Amino acid sequence: MFSDLPTVVSRLYVNAGFLNQPRALADTGYGQGELLVTPLQMALVAASIANDGVLMQPFLVQRVTNPDGQVLYETQPRELRRTMSSATAATMRSHMGAVADYGFGAVVSDFVPGIAIGGKSGTAQHVEGATPHAWFIAIAPLENPRYAVAVMVESGGEGSSVGGTLAGQALQAAFETE
Repeated sequence: MFSDLPTVVSRLYVNAGFLNQPRALADTGYGQGELLVTPLQMALVAASIANDGVLMQPFLVQRVTNPDGQVLYETQPRELRRTMSSATAATMRSHMGAVADYGFGAVVSDFVPGIAIGGKSGTAQHVEGATPHAWFIAIAPLENPRYAVAVMVESGGEGSSVGGTLAGQALQAAFETE
């Protein structure tokens, strides 16, 4: 899937038979259990929600030009597959908007006043007794998203605080380049 960016495959489970346990299946459904994902994969989840349920091919370089401005190379957008229905993606954007507006991840909106953001926090336990990893995904602007962000801070604590703050700062930087 990733021609110019090596990555590992996400995993729903590590141990065979794990998902045969009802508790394990429930844990995996809300992002716990043995689920393993990368920040890039979570950015693609956010981007698919933003893109009406369609997953696009990720790439590192959009365009290469020479000093005269002539385009030497340009990546063309490429659809990989539909990951969810348009209706499901719209519902997800609505729920993500609530998270960023008045939910646990409201801090993300502090960095881009006047722009509706969608977000989802995550707190991933990894070693019993250790500080969990902080996760946050965000899309903006909510009504016609152009940006998708995924933040993961190892042993960062609650995703809604440190993750939301960093996602807000990343979106702020993106909007400042426009």
